[in-house]
Amino acid sequence: MLRTLISTTLSAAALLLLSLSPLFAQAEHEHSHEEGHEGHAHAEVVAYQLADWHEMHFEDAKKAAQHLKTVKEMGCEVKETKHAGHVDIVYRCTDWKEMTLENHKLAEQWLGWLKDAGFETHHADVAERFMHGDETIQLRLADWKTAHLTGPEMKTAKKFTATLQEIGCSVKSDAHGNHADVSYRCPTWVTIHVTDHAAADQWQGWLESHGFETKHAH
Repeated sequence: MLRTLISTTLSAAALLLLSLSPLFAQAEHEHSHEEGHEGHAHAEVVAYQLADWHEMHFEDAKKAAQHLKTVKEMGCEVKETKHAGHVDIVYRCTDWKEMTLENHKLAEQWLGWLKDAGFETHHADVAERFMHGDETIQLRLADWKTAHLTGPEMKTAKKFTATLQEIGCSVKSDAHGNHADVSYRCPTWVTIHVTDHAAADQWQGWLESHGFETKHAH
């Protein structure tokens, strides 16, 4: 049985500040190399949404029934119609929902299935170095936000993009001419771990300055 969690979508109101602060240097000090997924198996969260009705056409009644059962278990609104020897399954999922999966391989399999089934997806693939620490911060950014980097800020674009990805964001970047646009979002709540209270305060300030909602229990 799939376990789903509805996440209410809120718009981010904070203005984007383009100063990237000393957090990157701190992050490199905390962990000097990137860990892969191999050897670090842990549960992963895949989020999905389907704002508009989506229709799938099935000639095989068993496949139609299985698809209907799956999207219902995922918490979708579903309609079924049968005519001329085939079945149409129409469904939507207006709120972001989540499923927790045992490992990265299963997460990748579900991401492929969800995209083929018409869903928009988000995979909060948090880096290993943010999986451990005494302090936790929850973060969310419901809508896409774009940082427009020009001049000297261009030098920070690669590091900025990498950090956003490490904390579980979806990121799109486009460099052209003398500027770069980095767009990012994290539509469901993600938890990261940092070393201590001082680091948590620093990260929370950085996140909020870049438009994120945050939660940090002091």
